Amino acid sequence: MGKNNPLRSMTPKNKNYKLYKAKKQWITACATFMLAFGATAVVNASVQADTTTPATTQAGGIVAESAQPQSSVTESAQQSGETKKNVVANTSITSEQKIPAAQATENSSSASSVNKTNSRVPNYANVVVHLVHKTQDVTNTDPAAQETRTVTVNYVKTKVNEDGTYTEDGNAFTSAVLYVYYTRQATKDLVTGTVTYGPWQWNTKKGDSNTPGYHVVSGTWTNLPQEWARVTADVPTLDGYTAYTGGPATNTNKVPANQFVFPTWNGSDGDTSDISKGSTAYTTAAPLYEAQPVHTIFYVPNKTEARTITAKFVYAGGDKNGQSVAPDAQIQVFFKQAGTI
Repeated sequence: MGKNNPLRSMTPKNKNYKLYKAKKQWITACATFMLAFGATAVVNASVQADTTTPATTQAGGIVAESAQPQSSVTESAQQSGETKKNVVANTSITSEQKIPAAQATENSSSASSVNKTNSRVPNYANVVVHLVHKTQDVTNTDPAAQETRTVTVNYVKTKVNEDGTYTEDGNAFTSAVLYVYYTRQATKDLVTGTVTYGPWQWNTKKGDSNTPGYHVVSGTWTNLPQEWARVTADVPTLDGYTAYTGGPATNTNKVPANQFVFPTWNGSDGDTSDISKGSTAYTTAAPLYEAQPVHTIFYVPNKTEARTITAKFVYAGGDKNGQSVAPDAQIQVFFKQAGTI
C-alpha cells in the first residue's frame, strides 16, 4: 500500500488505557497522553516561576497557568482533587523559592553597576594650598629700623656793613642741640631675606628719663612736650645786640626761630597730626619752616646815637639885648636803635 494511502492510518496500534472515575462516571485516557501532559504542566510551572519577578504576580500567574492545564487533565483524565492540590502547592513553593534569588540578583546587579560607574569616573577634588613665608620681627635689632633726628638752634652774631647790609660775625652762644628718637616696624622674610618697614613713629622708649623721646645734647630747652605743643629752645640775651627770631623769608607762618613742631608731625594739618602716619618732623623734606631741623637766631647790634641839647642864657631887650648872661649849658641825650634785619 502506498505511503499516502488513507487506509494506512486505520491500522490498529497497541495503546494502554486506564479507567478513571470522575464523580459517577468512568473515563478512559491514554497513559502516554497523561504522562506527556503532566510533564508539560510541570515544565510550564517551573519556567513561569523563574521568569516572573513580583511575588504576587508570580504566585497568581503560576497558579492560573497550572490550574488551566490541570482542569483539562481533570476533565479528560479524571485526575483526583488531591493531584490538583499537589500541583498548585508545588507551584507555589517553587515560586516562593525563586523570588529571593531574583531579588538578590537584581540588588547585586544594581550594586555592581554603581561600583563600576564609580570606578570609571574618578572622584577628583580641587585643593588650593596657600604657602606663606615665615617672618621675623627685627625692629629692635635692625639698625635701619632706628633713627635719631637732630634739632638745632644756632645763635649767630652779625655786623652792619656801610651799605646797610648784615653779615655773620661769629657765634654768640653755643648751639642748642636736641636728639629726637624714632623707630619703625621691621619685618624680615625668612625665605627671601627681604626686610619690609613700616612708617616712622616717635620712640618714647628712648631718651632722657624726665623727657622720654628726647635727649638734650647742649643748650637750654625750655619746653619738651609729651603731648601736642611746640618744642622750644631758650633765647639767651647778649648786651648790645638784639636777638632776631623772625627767621628767613620762607617762614610764612611767622613762627619764632626757637620753636619747632611736635615730634609726630607729618603735615596732615597745621597744628596736629595723625600719629598713625609716618612722621616727617625735623627732616629736610618737611615743607614748613617750623618742621625743618635747623633754625638760626641772629644777634643784630643795636644802634646808639648821642644828641646834644644846649641851653643859652641871654638878655632880652634893653641895652644888653642878646648878650650872654651866663655860659651856655649843654646836655647830651643818647638814643638807641635795636638791631633788626
